[in-house]
Amino acid sequence: MSNEETFRHISAEEFSRLDFSTVISSLEELVDSAKAHGVRIVACQMSMDIMGIHQEEQIDGVELGGVSTFLGSGEESDMSLFI
Repeated sequence: MSNEETFRHISAEEFSRLDFSTVISSLEELVDSAKAHGVRIVACQMSMDIMGIHQEEQIDGVELGGVSTFLGSGEESDMSLFI
């Protein structure tokens, strides 16, 4: 079976009409699940400054950090994800 037979391409308009609410958790649910599994969530202070986001706007439990925080935790953890 080829990829063309397996996957159907859809347009951006078709994609925007899809309802993912029944199969994808909300952001709050995803963050709660991550925290329950011991995930440490760190927001980049410089990115927040550039985008005009204030600490008060952050989700509870999200830490603020910079490059040194990311590099330091990267040395100690099994996995790091930078988005």
